[in-house]
Amino acid sequence: MVLVQSNCVSPGQDCFGGIETFEKTTGQAVGAAASVLTQQSDQALTRDCVLLCRQSAACSAFTLEYDNFRCVAHDADTAGRAELRTERPNTNLFEKICFRGKTFALINEAYEKTKKNVTNANGRKNIADDSRSGRQLTSTTDRNIGQVRDLIVADRKITIDNISEILGISYGSCQKNIGKHLNMKKLCGYFVP
Repeated sequence: MVLVQSNCVSPGQDCFGGIETFEKTTGQAVGAAASVLTQQSDQALTRDCVLLCRQSAACSAFTLEYDNFRCVAHDADTAGRAELRTERPNTNLFEKICFRGKTFALINEAYEKTKKNVTNANGRKNIADDSRSGRQLTSTTDRNIGQVRDLIVADRKITIDNISEILGISYGSCQKNIGKHLNMKKLCGYFVP
């Protein structure tokens, strides 16, 4: 797989030809030089901080302080320098990262491969529903579909109301039998396949 992740460490470095996103670390902050990006008490604080940091070439990371509703930009990230990180509750650290390469195709390919090998909590690989007891289908049976077909063949101008009245099934079930199961549609007042 040719997917390269590189941290955007130097101020002014862009992610040209790649996908820029942020890596989130919970309960961490950076002790490096900082400047306040924004301070607001509404619901969109994370989104606004991401947008502001993306716009600033000097912003390599930002800390989101939920107690103060404040977003602080940092000019350095912690790639290879874990000593810059400090534990701080109610705070999240977001660092710019850049994915370069044939990203979308490779991520999609990896997803398709893992999807085939996924097992759920019960150890099952098949994620389709099992058959279970419950109300039986009464209007979309082979018998009813055949009766609908016979009525339409006998009189191509018959209406769905008439079919539902004759067979004693609902209007919607008749529509489903005609459209989905018989692949027919009304054309100029006639049912045609």
